[in-house]
Amino acid sequence: MSVEKLAIADRTEDEFAIIRSFLDDDERVAKAASPGPWDHGNDGLVWPPRIGDPVSGSTEIEDAEHIARWHPLRVLALTHALRQALDEFHGEAREYEVIVLLSQALFADRLGFPEGWLR
Repeated sequence: MSVEKLAIADRTEDEFAIIRSFLDDDERVAKAASPGPWDHGNDGLVWPPRIGDPVSGSTEIEDAEHIARWHPLRVLALTHALRQALDEFHGEAREYEVIVLLSQALFADRLGFPEGWLR
């Protein structure tokens, strides 16, 4: 194993544990929600496919469209893909960079994501 791989391997266990905890949380929330795809009306309401069962009060239409687009099935597919990348990690620097980039994009604003971490 190269020196670069060893250095990456030393860092990844704790970092990946945090990423996995964020994935577990997203997965839990998505599985608890009504399955998508969700929809939204021009009034700003967002709802699962059951007619007359809104899950949100009035919001701006842009917010409503965003909420509907990020329905639980999409979140589950994303968490599955990142979890698979973590599971199949081979210690290569480029693999690590991609996982870090995705994790920063998804979780940097999360409570518990250390400031300056993974940068």
